[in-house]
Amino acid sequence: MIQVFLSVLNMSLTASYVIAAVMLARLFLKKAPKIISYLLWSVVGFRLLVPFSFESVFSLIPFQSAPIPADITMQPTPRINSGVHVVDNAVSSALPAAEAAADVNPMQAWLTVGLYIWLAGVAAMLIYSVISIILLKRRLAGAVLVRDNIYRADNIRTPFVLGFFRPDIFIPAGLKEEEKSYIILHEQTHIRRRDPIVKLVGYFALCLHWFNPLAWAAFLLMGADMEMSCDERVLKQMGSETKKSYSLSLLSLAAERRMIGGSPLAFGEGGMKERIKNILNFRKPSRMVVAVALAAAAILSAGFVMNQPQEPAGLLIRADVNEDGQKEALCLDTSRQKSGFVTLRVYGGSGKEIWNKDVLTAHPGWNSIFLYEEAGKCYLLRYTPAMEQGGGTYSYSLFTLNDNGSEHIVRSNQIEFNIYEPNRLDTDKMVSFAEEINTLLGKSTLLLSSEGGEYSFGPSSAGRLFEKYSWLDSRPELYANGDDLKTRLIKYSEHAISNDQNASTVSQVPAGSPGTSAAVKTPLSSRIPQKPEDVLSVIADALTNNHYDTYVSLAKWRADDGSEQVIKKSQEEHSGMYNLKKLKLVKYKEIDPDDVNYSVRVDLIPKEYTDIHVYAVAYDCEVYKPTDFFFNGRNYFICGVGKDGKSYKLLAFRKPAMVVRKPNAFFGDKEENIQAFIEDEYRKGYLIDADGTLVGLRNGKSTDTVVYKETNGLTVEEYLKSIGKW
Repeated sequence: MIQVFLSVLNMSLTASYVIAAVMLARLFLKKAPKIISYLLWSVVGFRLLVPFSFESVFSLIPFQSAPIPADITMQPTPRINSGVHVVDNAVSSALPAAEAAADVNPMQAWLTVGLYIWLAGVAAMLIYSVISIILLKRRLAGAVLVRDNIYRADNIRTPFVLGFFRPDIFIPAGLKEEEKSYIILHEQTHIRRRDPIVKLVGYFALCLHWFNPLAWAAFLLMGADMEMSCDERVLKQMGSETKKSYSLSLLSLAAERRMIGGSPLAFGEGGMKERIKNILNFRKPSRMVVAVALAAAAILSAGFVMNQPQEPAGLLIRADVNEDGQKEALCLDTSRQKSGFVTLRVYGGSGKEIWNKDVLTAHPGWNSIFLYEEAGKCYLLRYTPAMEQGGGTYSYSLFTLNDNGSEHIVRSNQIEFNIYEPNRLDTDKMVSFAEEINTLLGKSTLLLSSEGGEYSFGPSSAGRLFEKYSWLDSRPELYANGDDLKTRLIKYSEHAISNDQNASTVSQVPAGSPGTSAAVKTPLSSRIPQKPEDVLSVIADALTNNHYDTYVSLAKWRADDGSEQVIKKSQEEHSGMYNLKKLKLVKYKEIDPDDVNYSVRVDLIPKEYTDIHVYAVAYDCEVYKPTDFFFNGRNYFICGVGKDGKSYKLLAFRKPAMVVRKPNAFFGDKEENIQAFIEDEYRKGYLIDADGTLVGLRNGKSTDTVVYKETNGLTVEEYLKSIGKW
């Protein structure tokens, strides 16, 4: 019901523009026949009663058909679009924003109250009209039939028409014969033109929009134009020489009332002053005046019946991002926000989607997308400054879109560092990167960001997202007021060197070697795990760097289960081990072996392995192609580790859903729940990425075999709909 109320509000706002335009047009159409002004009110009626319209670039409405969006109750910051920025800003600023902790959105509560007030007003208007008609009919019970549908009543002072489909004419007693002829002809003209039905429709529109003062003005002015156009019709039929006598007959009625007996639906000889003035000034207009008036009315009618072409839902901005000479629509899709995702979509001139990007709103500091403009050209800018466990991977891509929606990289860059490994804080390189990305951001407009774990969207300035390496602020005591970014980085690096907690694992660069003399870490791939948890990082390093021998040496059992063939095939295809570009250890925690099943159960592990440990592990993955085991984003695993002689080895590497007795019980991350959803879909036969995109279909014969299929970036739901199985 609230959506019906919103629809009425939108129709009322749109109609208000049309009413104002018609009122202005009446001033310029003074010398034109009043029938033209009368007909213009039909456009107002259309806007007040019809919830849809035609679309055209020739529309005279300055905004879309829905100034109040249908999802306004779901918007974090509700806004309207009336076409007047001053009004929009004033009204939008007064609307209550959503409160995260509130059980009910304040906007929802406001609309609910408004709905009940509106319904009460509509009911009151309808009840009033019905009661007034009943009372008027009782008053006319003694009326005498004169002829046909004409009645004479002694207790009325002005003639009027009552009824809609079979209307009757009521005239007061005591009228002269000449007056009767004018008055009866006038009322008969009303009936022939179906004016009683027009009045009924007009009053129904007024009931729906009783809260709009312009709707009341339209109802009254429409009635005036109806009467004056009817007078002009009588004069044309009886001759202009009757103007004086016709005017005197109206004056003799001495009734300045539009609503007969209090009824808004019974109308008669009201508005005498305007009518008499119009009658006395009436002269047959020239053909030129009529032609111009008709042309103006036709243009106004067409322009106000049509709407501006509908913009895609969630439109942020328009820009030519594929260099085709047309501005594409860049839109925000929040339909999956409750699931932790929002999507930036780009639509071409034909309305077809050509590109999209999902952003995980709950993940801090991973996704920001901007519109970059330079030299009259537009580009998309993706910036992902990622920090995990002290390690930073900051990258950006500046790109346009090809005809097929694929990305054409124009410029890109990436830096990696670790704030706990002083040798990896290349101050000059980091300053240069910051200056580079900030120059781009300075010419960019924010579209969508989850930077810092805070979801936000534009279009707005990108200034607040300028790269300043905010992790430097964790040591404010190191800096002096006015220190620039380079100075702060140098001071932080010196602090990290002096407080290096990993000195025992580092070796010195030999004398005479190029580069810094600072201590550097031994590459993980060359280290022998001395502690069980070391296996977790060494395995990640081996897979990231394509160190097959290191991987197999830590997991000899993998060579016996077909993994060797899988790895070699992916290496031959230059897609990394297991299609992995990068596997980065984020966090881990040791768990009770009793919480997992047979694959890492202590009693089933070969006797040569001792000191068994089981870990819940979180890795960040970057893949060439998602599989059932590795996909882009946060991945969770259960790892079994045991000691084989002098070093530790990897005994098990499984997805939680495969082995965990208590699913999603280890970290409680939102990403952990997302993975559970992905694995649920996998068991159903659908392979999806972390962003919900359908990647492939499982053949159903083997849990390890996936049949890849082109799905055009559809979600599972969208795919099922496309094949008619939803």
